[in-house]
Amino acid sequence: MSKTAGSGGVGPPGPEGPRGPEGPRGVEGPRGPEGIQGVEGKEGKEGKEGKEGAGVGPLTYEAVEELNASLENEGGGNGSAPLKAATGPDGTTHLTGAFKAKAGLAIASKLFKLPAAHRPAFKKWVIVNSSGGVVEHFRVEVRVNGEVTNMSAVEANQIMSFDDITFSHAA
Repeated sequence: MSKTAGSGGVGPPGPEGPRGPEGPRGVEGPRGPEGIQGVEGKEGKEGKEGKEGAGVGPLTYEAVEELNASLENEGGGNGSAPLKAATGPDGTTHLTGAFKAKAGLAIASKLFKLPAAHRPAFKKWVIVNSSGGVVEHFRVEVRVNGEVTNMSAVEANQIMSFDDITFSHAA
C-alpha cells in the first residue's frame, strides 16, 4: 500500500526560506505631537568691549568766508541762522543759515567760501531752497577749494536757505 500526500500526519516545519523583495513604501502618517522644550543652556561669556564710534555729539559751527558782496547774510534778519558750516566726527559737513541777494548774480558766481576744515575731497552738488525769485530750488556746486557757486542765476531780493544741507567731507 502506498501513501499519498496529505494522508498522513503533519511533520516538523521546514527551514525558513530566503527574504523576499521589499514592497512599495506606504503613505506618510500624520505628524505626531510636538515634544517638550529642552533645558535652556548656560549664558555665554560676555564679549570684548567694541571700539568707540564716531558719535553724534554737538557740532561746532564756523562762519563761512568771503561772502559775495552782492549777498547779505540773513543771520536772524528773517528768522534764519547766520550762514555757517560744521563737520562732524563721521566726516559729514553740515551747512545752515541763509542769505539774501542785494543784487542779481550771474550763473557760476562765487557765493561764499567754506573754511578749510569743511571742504570736500571731491566736487559736490547740492540742492538749496530759495524764495523771492522765479527758481524755488536750484543747484549749487561745492568745489574742493571751498568755493560755493550757483548753477542758476540769482535775482535781487532772492533768499537762499542752506539749512539742513549736508555732504560727505571725504571721498
